[in-house]
Amino acid sequence: MLTIVIPALNEEQSIQAIARRCLEAGREILDRTGEEIEVIVVDDGSTDRTAELAGEIEGVRVLSLGRNRGYGAALRAGFRLGRGDLVGFLDADGTCDPLYFIPMIRAVRGGASVALGNRLGRDSEMPKVRRLGNRFFAWLIRRLSGAEVQDSASGMRVLTREALACLEPLPDGLHFTPAMSCKAALDPRLSLAEVPMPYAERQGRSKLGVVRDGFRFLRVILETSISWRPLLFFGTAGLLMLLTAGLYAISPVLTWVRTGGLPPDRVYRVFTILVLSAGGLGFLYAGALADRAQALVNPPRPRSWTSRLLERVLFRKPFLLAILCLASALLTNARALYQYLSTGAIQVHWATIAFGALFTLAALELLAFGVLQHVLSLLSRARPRESEEG
Repeated sequence: MLTIVIPALNEEQSIQAIARRCLEAGREILDRTGEEIEVIVVDDGSTDRTAELAGEIEGVRVLSLGRNRGYGAALRAGFRLGRGDLVGFLDADGTCDPLYFIPMIRAVRGGASVALGNRLGRDSEMPKVRRLGNRFFAWLIRRLSGAEVQDSASGMRVLTREALACLEPLPDGLHFTPAMSCKAALDPRLSLAEVPMPYAERQGRSKLGVVRDGFRFLRVILETSISWRPLLFFGTAGLLMLLTAGLYAISPVLTWVRTGGLPPDRVYRVFTILVLSAGGLGFLYAGALADRAQALVNPPRPRSWTSRLLERVLFRKPFLLAILCLASALLTNARALYQYLSTGAIQVHWATIAFGALFTLAALELLAFGVLQHVLSLLSRARPRESEEG
């Protein structure tokens, strides 16, 4: 059975038409897929006659939330009330055709976890600004997950109850749909399928604020992606910092080799190099720790070649790298230490002290990373025992 949930907030102009279209499509859905349907309208705190008009239609169940709780909250309330092993939803504004539940059901019964309608075809009546935004968010999800997503915010979908459990928690607002798309694209247990479908101009006024909700969409996609692939974000930032520091260091290094020192005005460049280097290393190892932490709560994902390379070069022997950095710091400042211990004054070039400090800071970061990495390793070993005891 397919449970069709229609979230509605002040949709008195269109609610009866879309509810009747769903009931009429139900006969064809049953004939072509073998699935019975039930239609649930969730009134999300409407101040007009939405609930009253929906209740006049025989065969439609109406759930009134009493106050406005948000698009996502209304959908979840409808899912809980429904009896179908498949759950689907579409917007109350009349933009989507319920008959397209048929190919979505087939996609899910064929193995997909989530099937969504791709509304961005050539004949789509979606406003250009919203279409551009949807394409951008879909591109972002593709870049972050590798999944083929064309319409990240589609308001018509079908998914299994098992997939719904994997996708929770999801937000209460209109960013419910891009959050679902992003999680489904990132979770290795789930698979996405898209069904091309027409999109008509909506009836009534849209609840979507292009700027306000656009920022919410962006935030939830980035938050979801970071929670699944933190090394991608932190590691990229760290490598960019280290690369910038390396490029910025070329001129001072060449000057040092030629003259054996640096002019006083290069102090600002050297400090910039130190900050970028220390920050880059910190971001890199923060991403590695976050990556190990997310693996404790998320199912394992295939690892990219960059993460495998970083683990082999930088993350596998942090204590050994810390010792090497500390040794480099001591060698760099050996002369300065000797001068201080023998005469009480330091006469070496200031840049020598600065780069010795950088090696020392790197050693401390590596020691901290190694300890935390060991703690996370102990926690990961403890999880199977806890589950067996439970």
